[in-house]
Amino acid sequence: MKSPTTPRAVWPERGHWLRQPVSEPGSLTPEQIVAEVRAGLYVTSLMGFGVNSVTGDYSRGATGLWIENGQLTHAVEEVTIAGTSERCSRT
Repeated sequence: MKSPTTPRAVWPERGHWLRQPVSEPGSLTPEQIVAEVRAGLYVTSLMGFGVNSVTGDYSRGATGLWIENGQLTHAVEEVTIAGTSERCSRT
């Protein structure tokens, strides 16, 4: 299966979620990706280590820039990105 045109995290072996993901480059620039987003968060920094290796729960602090209608509009601080390791690694 051919990879999509946007950057994404890829896990080398399914079922080994504790391994470091490998980033595959896409053909779009960050500016082009942002331009396609209606509303979202452009993460610029992650803080802390938040993976529970027993349950797979994932939680990390983040900062970034809010995207509205394809434009970076304002800084965002003190947010938490959370879920399960498997769900966070889906592409």
